[in-house]
Amino acid sequence: RIGRRLLRERTGGERPALLDRLLALRVRRQLGGLRYFICGGAWLDPALERFFLGIGFRVLQGYGMTETSPVIALSEMGRSRIGSVGRPLDHTEVRIAPDGEIETRGAHVMLGYYGNGGTPGAELRDGWLSTGDLGRLDEDGFLFVTGRKKDMLVLSNGKKISCAELEKGLGRSRLV
Repeated sequence: RIGRRLLRERTGGERPALLDRLLALRVRRQLGGLRYFICGGAWLDPALERFFLGIGFRVLQGYGMTETSPVIALSEMGRSRIGSVGRPLDHTEVRIAPDGEIETRGAHVMLGYYGNGGTPGAELRDGWLSTGDLGRLDEDGFLFVTGRKKDMLVLSNGKKISCAELEKGLGRSRLV
């Protein structure tokens, strides 16, 4: 709540209470003068990102994997979106497959796995690496990671649901 209020202030909204300002100052002081956080390796809850933005920290997110040397997308200072891991790096192509899986190709993608005779695995097709992650690209090219393909539940009616999205929804419930 405090992060949301402070973020509204920074973007021209309402002014937060003195208590909110003092808490933000105390958190910044206890973190020893840090100005920004870099997050990668796991999903960052947008509520937590808003909190840190609201109390005056910049939050940069990145996305990649070992097979991609390792970065695919990265937030830029002053050009980020809440919940996004940034835009693909230069000379890095990213697309979303029909099933929602993130695919990438470019010089950053491995040639194949060691000990496999240099033969690419099933993850590589026509130079495109299937990451195993689900995501979406917005109209400005920002990448949002929404879950893992292997964590999809298939309902009795055939509809597929991402466990990550289900967990996020349950996590917002006051009953859970």
